[in-house]
Amino acid sequence: MDHEQLASALRRLASTSPKRSKASHLKTLLPDIEAALAARVPAVDILNTLREQGLDISLRTFHGTLYRLRKTASTPGSGRKSGAAAARPNVPAPVTASRATAPLEPHKPAPSTTDAPAPAQTRIKTFEQLQSENPHLSSMQLNRLYAEQYGEPRVSNADIDALKKKYPQHTKP
Repeated sequence: MDHEQLASALRRLASTSPKRSKASHLKTLLPDIEAALAARVPAVDILNTLREQGLDISLRTFHGTLYRLRKTASTPGSGRKSGAAAARPNVPAPVTASRATAPLEPHKPAPSTTDAPAPAQTRIKTFEQLQSENPHLSSMQLNRLYAEQYGEPRVSNADIDALKKKYPQHTKP
């Protein structure tokens, strides 16, 4: 009995088994799916390709399964980034309660990482444009992406305190 032939037969059986779940197929394909999404391939095109190859899955099931796979791949303590985080390294971290309640700091422009001049980004995309370019993002993520086009807020705590002094809140008698 050849060990390599047996291992190969078991791998073939595992990958072609009719009892294998759609989620397990997507888990195997997750790096390739993430790469396609990072290349801005619409989810519908990915689904059509999966269907052509014999994996019939609905858009809702695809997004739900993809969400769960990303979530399990990026659990704290796993020591590795999920495929989504690895494919999009410049996406800012989500706002948490501690970050949302942290005091505002004065605006500091980001340091340039290259010596070449940065391209002028004067055109701000509409929500619909961002949605069509990023069909895999939720509306909350799209709202954040839309807001990030306007840069960091330029209001400091001192500015807020000055406004409070200038316009005090009146209490009702």
